[in-house]
Amino acid sequence: MPFIPQTRIYLLHGEKDMMSSVALSSLLRLPNSVGTIPTIQNFLSVPNLPEAMFLISSSTATELAAEFRNRFPGKLFVITSADEIDGLLPKAAWDFLNAQRAQLVG
Repeated sequence: MPFIPQTRIYLLHGEKDMMSSVALSSLLRLPNSVGTIPTIQNFLSVPNLPEAMFLISSSTATELAAEFRNRFPGKLFVITSADEIDGLLPKAAWDFLNAQRAQLVG
């Protein structure tokens, strides 16, 4: 039986200029294009949290961090698995996260 990597929800938090850059947007928004990270299936930027972004990926946090280090040398960031999520977010953000969690479980 082939190994199928587990898709997870991650939280990426980085320097303001990295998170708001055109490079980051194009890196995530152009699926199957040169320069994208193919293991990121989906993402969500939350208004009023410009330095944070949720990522849906089958990569590990270590693999994602290596991709971001290569593409944004010298920029500070952290990627963490969001196994348990709680807080105050807009309804649209919770709808996105709950839909992603339902897909991961079901």
